[in-house]
Amino acid sequence: MIKGHGDMKLAVNLLMLLISLVISCLFGEFIIRMVYPQNLTGQCFEYTDKGLLVNRQKGSSPLQYGKLVIRYNYYYPHLRDTPLKQGGIRVLTIGDSFTFGFMVDKSNQITYLLQQDTDKEFGKEKFYFLNAGTSGWGTADYTAYLEDFGEIIKPKIVLVILNTDDIGRSVKSKLFEFMPGSGMDLKRNILKVSYFKRFVNSIPGYEWLLEHSHLVQLFKRSWQLATQKSTQKKSSAIREFGPNSKELRVPSEYSIKLGQALFIRLDKWCRDHGADLYITTTGWSNEEDVDSLIEPTSVFMKAAPEFFRSINVPYYDIFSDIQKAKNGAGKRFVFPDGHPNEAGNRLISEEIWNNLLKDRLQAYLTASGTHH
Repeated sequence: MIKGHGDMKLAVNLLMLLISLVISCLFGEFIIRMVYPQNLTGQCFEYTDKGLLVNRQKGSSPLQYGKLVIRYNYYYPHLRDTPLKQGGIRVLTIGDSFTFGFMVDKSNQITYLLQQDTDKEFGKEKFYFLNAGTSGWGTADYTAYLEDFGEIIKPKIVLVILNTDDIGRSVKSKLFEFMPGSGMDLKRNILKVSYFKRFVNSIPGYEWLLEHSHLVQLFKRSWQLATQKSTQKKSSAIREFGPNSKELRVPSEYSIKLGQALFIRLDKWCRDHGADLYITTTGWSNEEDVDSLIEPTSVFMKAAPEFFRSINVPYYDIFSDIQKAKNGAGKRFVFPDGHPNEAGNRLISEEIWNNLLKDRLQAYLTASGTHH
């Protein structure tokens, strides 16, 4: 009887503790919602077995930025809003958050707008665009993605939309490094992903909580900030490089060499798999904001025209065209965080279409003996 009484008391205490925790969480949720509401954004990314950050494999997730709420849809293999399907000459677009379409819906992505222009010019889905752009990617990331998933997608054209930090991110990521004494040959590294991060992301219901709980979002944000600060204190490399690539202090020769080696590797994949490679830019670079003598992407861009000519890869930087079109009113084309808004995405897609893609796609059809 005494043992049974003790078990009952323990069960009651545990139940009371659970009820108290639930009430505390609900109260905390109420307070956070009233005093410090969070942006309810779901999981947009995951990691492959090789440690490559990619879009989710399937499903959807919301992104909230104040009153703005966008829902992203994902398709195999890690594509946004563009499922693989039969028919059409596949054009794979790769790049960072600009290519992904950060904070804009499906109909305002650069990839979608290019699809619309192409359909009008050549017929509906004569070419079929696939969007693999991923926030935070650099040249190393989208080169790795093409190597890992290109044979699944089987693109006939790969369109790189080069942005302002692609080479700097590649320097920091360590996805690729030069092999000793090998000239331009690169070694692919397998990056480690935190077991804790994998565990949390796999918890049943965690995705739902992220999309509905301000308290959980606050905990997640606080954890990310604490982890970032801890990493910066522990890592001499990050102390040297700073939080973004504008503060990188690496020799210009290395930045240029790494960027060129990555594009040579990317071009080789395309040639080996019967795909054409086209390179353009977002046109968003602003050299007034960086020290162009040392910033990795900036120094690479200065050497880019001659380099791409030397390897016979079509390249067009739309920076001058974008600046002319903005006509000194750049704020009309961006969200407060600096990403292009709907008008900005339309502007980028128009310049890419008019200055590079339209003629290149026509030349592709002519060379392949296909007519529209």
